[in-house]
Amino acid sequence: MRKLFLLCAACLLVLAGCTNDPEHGSSTPAPDAGTVTPVDTPTAAPSAPTTALPVESTPLVSPTAAPATDTAVLPEPSPDVSQPPLPEETFDPDALTLDDFPTQLITSGTAVLEGTEPLYLIAQIPDHDTWLYGLSGGYGLILRVGTQWKNLDLGYLTPRAVLPAMAYGDFDGDLELELALLVYTDSGTGVSIWDLHIIEFESEMLWTDCWFAPPDYQAILSQIVTYTHDPSVGGVTIAAGESRRFQPDPALQQDGLTPGAFQTGQCGDGIVSFSVSGDAIRADFGVSLFYENIVPSVEAGSVQADVIFTGSAFGLANFMVVADAPA
Repeated sequence: MRKLFLLCAACLLVLAGCTNDPEHGSSTPAPDAGTVTPVDTPTAAPSAPTTALPVESTPLVSPTAAPATDTAVLPEPSPDVSQPPLPEETFDPDALTLDDFPTQLITSGTAVLEGTEPLYLIAQIPDHDTWLYGLSGGYGLILRVGTQWKNLDLGYLTPRAVLPAMAYGDFDGDLELELALLVYTDSGTGVSIWDLHIIEFESEMLWTDCWFAPPDYQAILSQIVTYTHDPSVGGVTIAAGESRRFQPDPALQQDGLTPGAFQTGQCGDGIVSFSVSGDAIRADFGVSLFYENIVPSVEAGSVQADVIFTGSAFGLANFMVVADAPA
């Protein structure tokens, strides 16, 4: 009985120690330092056997060093600091003012050909306030009358450097003055050609350049001038209108060859000149005769004629065959 009582008392003591009542300040006592609380350690699950997958091994390759080369290092190009060339100043005849025209007369064509000025005064008629200017290089004319001027698209100098000439006259009989402009346009062996231009001043602003072109006077001469060869007398009769002249055959030998038969004649192809006297214009056309074995042709004087100008067209009249070649 006594043992049963002690056992019940011990149970009550244990239950009182498990109560946590804050009002009564009771707390769970800390375990003694010497007391070890047993901990259940979980048993690890047996691991499955690990199977290693086969891996293809890649053999290591030692990189091969690139062969050394001697590389020349080019210097950087120097920047171009030069200035671009300035455009050459061009001469514009259409932009001229009255103050731009030169006043010194040039009488040498060579000075014009070799000069460096853009414009030269090459002919003048001061009494009529008329001035002719040539552009450098021998091509291009400017005709000025008073305060008006006109550009003429003409070549006016050959290597012979003969300058143009001017003269006023009433060439068409209308009681008004026209201007004759003579321009030397071609030269060479057996060639010497002047051109004739007549400037009509229809009004202060309207000027007309009338040109007696070579095809025009050659067409007239081909109908007027004839050549008749007479072997019995050994010569050619050159006729133009009522005028005639006999030209003997050449007796010269060339390269050991005797001159052969007469072939033909030409007039106004190689030598042409014009001259002005008052209101009249005279033309001289050189005559050439052609023979076999003779090179070049034989010069046989000239055919002279008066130039007829109607105001819009040209003609020839009063022909004369002369022994002298055109000047």
